[in-house]
Amino acid sequence: MATGRVKRVVNKGTGARRHKLTQGGAAVVEFTLVLPILLNLLFVGYVLAQGYYKSMLLANAVRAGAQYAAVKGLPPDLTKIVAAVVEDATLSKTTLVGSPVAVTEKKCAVGAPNAAGDSCPSTPNDPKPRTYVRITASSIFTTGVPYLPPEIDLSQAVAFRVN
Repeated sequence: MATGRVKRVVNKGTGARRHKLTQGGAAVVEFTLVLPILLNLLFVGYVLAQGYYKSMLLANAVRAGAQYAAVKGLPPDLTKIVAAVVEDATLSKTTLVGSPVAVTEKKCAVGAPNAAGDSCPSTPNDPKPRTYVRITASSIFTTGVPYLPPEIDLSQAVAFRVN
């Protein structure tokens, strides 16, 4: 019987090591291809978050007008309600456009359905009609992103019963 040593053959520079080097280069290429898409998605998310924030500021301005009307009670002074909305919007640096604030007052019968909505039955014979006030404010948000609409109309409204 022959006894001999078994020689291990190690092949350096081929196989796993070479495979690992080529995979690293592919990852860099894939990253450079995906990076602009990820940055665009991040930018669009930022712009839409700004629009949502501006919508919240507009809602807060409308609520300020409603709070003024609720505290002052009857009869509601519509010009001062508009002034409260405009003042809150100005303090929060929200630009109102066109005829930005609309305040409407209507008197409806007690128990009228959809009284805070657009229509309610008027009853001149009702001794104590309910008074409803609706405040609406609007603004425009400019996106500045080529693949989004250039301007988005924002509008907020609140309707409530004064008495």
